[in-house]
Amino acid sequence: MGKNFIRVDDRLIHGQIITKWAINLEIKNIVAIDDKTAANPMLKSIMTMSVPKNYKTYMCSMAESKEMIEKLDSEEGNNLIIVRFPSLLKELCRNEFRPQWINIGNVSKKEGAQYEITHNVFLSDADIEILEVLHGEGLKISFQLVPDTPLITWDKERHKYVRE
Repeated sequence: MGKNFIRVDDRLIHGQIITKWAINLEIKNIVAIDDKTAANPMLKSIMTMSVPKNYKTYMCSMAESKEMIEKLDSEEGNNLIIVRFPSLLKELCRNEFRPQWINIGNVSKKEGAQYEITHNVFLSDADIEILEVLHGEGLKISFQLVPDTPLITWDKERHKYVRE
């Protein structure tokens, strides 16, 4: 049985996913979870067309994600599961699904995102709260754009954003 890795990246599937993460994590399956993209055949096609054929690529809605992940868990090979926003992590990590780690790689600045964790990750109070819940459940959370850039762990950074 393979391992599950979650990445939060508001770009979903793009070059860094294919050329860096998929290779580094020995990925077999790439699952992008995004309701809007999954419901639009043209967006779905555009998102997956540049992925080499040696990776199985899936686009699904959050509602379909549990069944998709369970199906892939029964197969051999590692899975990279990508969501656009930290707000989706709580629902994704529900029940008994536990990824190896959660990597937050790119979250553009948006209204309400007052915390700059790295130059490419901006989080809101609600995002911080979700990370804290998942951290409290024992999940490993890190921030890293690509594997050859510095790794920042939530465990070491959280004291800057959480009032105990």
